[in-house]
Amino acid sequence: MKSKYARFIGSSLLAGSCFASAGCSDHGGPPEGASEAVNHTQEAVSGALLQQRTDIIKVAASARGITNALMIAGVGYEESLGLNQCWSEATWACQGPASPDCGGGPVIAGAGDGACYLGLGGLGMFQFDAGNHAQTLQTYGSKILTVQGNAEAAVDLILSKIWYSTNTPIWTTTAQEIAWINSIRIATPDFETWLSAITTSYNGCGPTCPTYSSSREKYRQNTQQVHDLLGDAYWYGGGAGTGPGTDGGQVVSSTAPTSMPPGAARSLTVQVVNQGTSTWTQAGHYRLGALGSNGVRWSGFGCGGYSTSATDQRVELCNDVPPGGTATFNFTITAPTGGTVTMLGVQMVHESVGWFGSTASLPIALSGAPACSCGGGATIGNKPIPASDTYCGFEVCGGDDQLYACQSDGWHGMGGSPCNCSCAGGTDSHGNAIKPEYTYCGYSVCGADHQHYVCGGGGWVGQQDVCP
Repeated sequence: MKSKYARFIGSSLLAGSCFASAGCSDHGGPPEGASEAVNHTQEAVSGALLQQRTDIIKVAASARGITNALMIAGVGYEESLGLNQCWSEATWACQGPASPDCGGGPVIAGAGDGACYLGLGGLGMFQFDAGNHAQTLQTYGSKILTVQGNAEAAVDLILSKIWYSTNTPIWTTTAQEIAWINSIRIATPDFETWLSAITTSYNGCGPTCPTYSSSREKYRQNTQQVHDLLGDAYWYGGGAGTGPGTDGGQVVSSTAPTSMPPGAARSLTVQVVNQGTSTWTQAGHYRLGALGSNGVRWSGFGCGGYSTSATDQRVELCNDVPPGGTATFNFTITAPTGGTVTMLGVQMVHESVGWFGSTASLPIALSGAPACSCGGGATIGNKPIPASDTYCGFEVCGGDDQLYACQSDGWHGMGGSPCNCSCAGGTDSHGNAIKPEYTYCGYSVCGADHQHYVCGGGGWVGQQDVCP
């Protein structure tokens, strides 16, 4: 059995990391407990991206036997003030090393250890800090630059901190520790113990620290907030990310290019193996979705899909996929017209339930001559299409009743069924009116009411599912 003395010694050796909300510093920064995120308004990820992050945290926690992932997520929500992983999500912070999950841009880095150019702040959602950025990566590995790696490393670190905390009960096995964590609920005595242990051992600000009470209260408030944003049923009702038994998937292959010209379009295939126990069906709203790291636009969907922004895109299944089966998604990606690198970021999503399975974030270098617009096109009624309205990936039903896509070398026939129908009165989720002449049979969009619609022969048809 570990004694309280042994655990206190262990805690003193393990503590000393400097996190965004903690600000503890061995580098001449602010005193323990001071916030690295000073003088700014909290910015937090929200909507589908928030649940994508919490689903990943739930999976990481489940891998260690933790079913109460809210306790883990609450720490990250406070550390990065909203489960922010990328600097683009919280530009008040310092910039850390580049991350594939941030489209090749920087991760969030804490700002309380000194000027940003010193590179001393904690990194990512859970603000890992072992000195400067290079020392932190040497200690925890470059995986903390990804959302999944940051979450996995956080679970391990929190288990270590809580084990050695002088605030928590004495355990003789890790299973006992995990059972205790799983039993915690907000507004219980064990939750109060958890807050004291996290503030002292993870934050690095003990009871004698001037900001101990305020730091402890921030962990309480942010745990409550991330609980309320997703609801009790999500955290404790067996929703997505709780481990094997429902939805699971593994991205096993992709034909995404490693480089392409800015604005160019390329066809590709992504394959995902069903590793869960549920059969994926189109009627059940199982789809391939775009991650927050995704920077390319999607089109040319073999069996349906939609694209309202780079991070709000879906590809429909072409057939049911039983457990152990493989889903094949064929679609076209269009690179942005600027920048030097972009990303294809994908993961399976069960709409209105949650994101699940492995993620794939594949960097694509942007090189060569930019593209593209297409002249000489006409709609089904032979109405000319101004080249200025087109872009790589632009799709339209042509004068011969066939679907065409604008690509870097001009118009390309997409094949398939006749597309002669159009739908008027549509507005997308961003409030933009949809030109009827640019719609066609199968045209899919996320509507102004955040419902998914498809254009059919009788007009817009609601798909009875929510889109971001």
